[in-house]
Amino acid sequence: MFLQHLDRDLASPAKATAIQLADRIEFFIRQNYASGITNSVLQKKMKEVGFQYISHYSTCFSKSEGLSPSDFRRKFARER
Repeated sequence: MFLQHLDRDLASPAKATAIQLADRIEFFIRQNYASGITNSVLQKKMKEVGFQYISHYSTCFSKSEGLSPSDFRRKFARER
């Protein structure tokens, strides 16, 4: 039941767009991790791609990646 609810949430156009935007931020993190991305740099990039609220971005990113944005950055940096 929970997975069906999650799939339905992710299938809605607004959620799909939010997930696509979160994917763009993930790509930015992957491409720029070595430059020491700060929260302020990341917040600026989030606004550039269309996120107005950090909490909404964090929720979308967590649904997409299974990790919070900060946990993803730490994990990605460790793996490099």
